Amino acid sequence: MKKILPVFLLLFVCALAGASRAQDRPARATLLFAGDLMAHSPQLAVARRKKGYDFAPSFAAVKPIVSAADLAVANFETTLGGGRGGYTGYPCFSTPDEYAQAVKNAGFDVLTTANNHCMDRRFAGLERTVRRLRELSFDTCGTYVSSDDREGVLVRDANGIRIAFLSWTYGTNGIPVASDKKWSVARLEAASEDMARARALSPDLVVALPHIGTEYLLTPPRSVMAFVEKLLSWGAQLAIASHPHVVQPLELRAPRSDDRSPAVVAWSMGNFISNQRPAPRDMGVIARVTVEKSGDVTRVVSADVIPTWVQVRTAKGARVSRVLPLLSALKNPAAFQISAADLRRLRQAHFDFTGRVLGKAVPLKNARLAYALEASSEDRFSTAKFDERALAAKKRAGLKAAESGKDGPGRVQKGKRGGRRSKRRPVRNIQS
Repeated sequence: MKKILPVFLLLFVCALAGASRAQDRPARATLLFAGDLMAHSPQLAVARRKKGYDFAPSFAAVKPIVSAADLAVANFETTLGGGRGGYTGYPCFSTPDEYAQAVKNAGFDVLTTANNHCMDRRFAGLERTVRRLRELSFDTCGTYVSSDDREGVLVRDANGIRIAFLSWTYGTNGIPVASDKKWSVARLEAASEDMARARALSPDLVVALPHIGTEYLLTPPRSVMAFVEKLLSWGAQLAIASHPHVVQPLELRAPRSDDRSPAVVAWSMGNFISNQRPAPRDMGVIARVTVEKSGDVTRVVSADVIPTWVQVRTAKGARVSRVLPLLSALKNPAAFQISAADLRRLRQAHFDFTGRVLGKAVPLKNARLAYALEASSEDRFSTAKFDERALAAKKRAGLKAAESGKDGPGRVQKGKRGGRRSKRRPVRNIQS
């Protein structure tokens, strides 16, 4: 007995030491963000079966990526209106419940439902969508089933890191929200108040998910930049935007002081899945963000992006609807029965994504599954940069007008002889 006691004491001390080291080790979590989950009529037709619908093939190629994250988030841009009235695509979406189940099985955990299509089946459709998604174990934000529901803030735990999620939409496609149910849809005007309510809960991280911008625009307009800058100033560390249906640049912004975390800004995540075909609407992006908590400080430590592409037809002409990692499609065209025309599109898509979205074109021979975002103190897209570009464009326009003999846009500079244009020496734009 005397020999056994010291052994137990030694084991007890070792266990305490191990627990202490575990407590000292920083908590870490990987967050994954995808773009618009849409369901156009051709997608419904592809998924139709004799009994019900099967959307699982749509996400099979990306499921390993999505399910590997600690939390996966996307924009649910349709409604689950139920069978009454039938299922419809654009312009007023109503999608079978099996679609949401397939999204869940693919590995998604959190869905933002604040978007311009959330009222496509009016309040009844909005309410059913939220309730059905929650029954499927999704956490949702942006649309709500009661005023009390609206007052709450979604906070999720990821490996000991508490993360608050907030979302808002610019509008509902002109479909009015009843005056006694204004709480059902979070609008952009409420962002400041909502951010304050989230900060009051002392989360480790705040993720803002605004549905904002101009459809099909390849860069954010100044109004969007100004709004996102406000979100960052109000305490958001991640701003992941949607609505344009094309991928816009993503940024990892270096902190302006040592006590701040880098910020991730995604100006538009594009279509994760849809039936929109004109390039670049056929593309989307997966953003993975790794965050780390040490003591009371939580920081973004890295971020990378995975370009994706939606295939709608095989080389033999069969209709499909599936999201593919761009690299998988480029490297294994035969496995996915990709046509020669689509393969040419994929090559152009890679050039466009790396050059326009990341800011530096990558040769096709160096194509990768994921591309790391490099932290930069020079924000590629901010109101200050926007104003600089606007001023530069104005100067270029002025120089061009002067050299062509025009006095500003649309006005011809007249000479002194009877209104005829005189030959003038080109004016050089001299900067002091």
